[in-house]
Amino acid sequence: MTKLSKPSSFQETGFEQVLKTTFNRLEQSRQAFKPDLELEEIGAVSTVDKGIARVVGLAGVGSEELLRFSSGGFGLAFDLAVEDLGVILLDSAPIKADDIVQRTQQVLDVPVGDALLGRVIDALGRPIDELGVLNTSERYPIERVAPAIMRRASVKE
Repeated sequence: MTKLSKPSSFQETGFEQVLKTTFNRLEQSRQAFKPDLELEEIGAVSTVDKGIARVVGLAGVGSEELLRFSSGGFGLAFDLAVEDLGVILLDSAPIKADDIVQRTQQVLDVPVGDALLGRVIDALGRPIDELGVLNTSERYPIERVAPAIMRRASVKE
């Protein structure tokens, strides 16, 4: 089998030039592409009853981890059983069986500070008293170790 070669006087046609340019650009784009992949662990609601949802498919969830439901609601992982986990529902978003549940990989925390004095917040630390945004710079996890007895302020009457 003989290979055909271009004669020395051969010049590329306009179509061949367009193809060459197009393929070069495609190759450059392919090499420059860096996909943004994120690993997400998701599960599904199996049952909901009286403020508690049972969720399957989230084997890596930690105790007191904040979970996000596909309906926009949030829950707190608390009963970490082998086959499923119990989740305390933290707001009034409608949750039903087969809803998708995502890990946030965050322990539930709430804002702290003087800005909270006299304010009313929900379980997630969001203001519900219609007095505007909370201006706090710190957040503490809902469960944390208490200060040592010697470091606490003394009780005065």
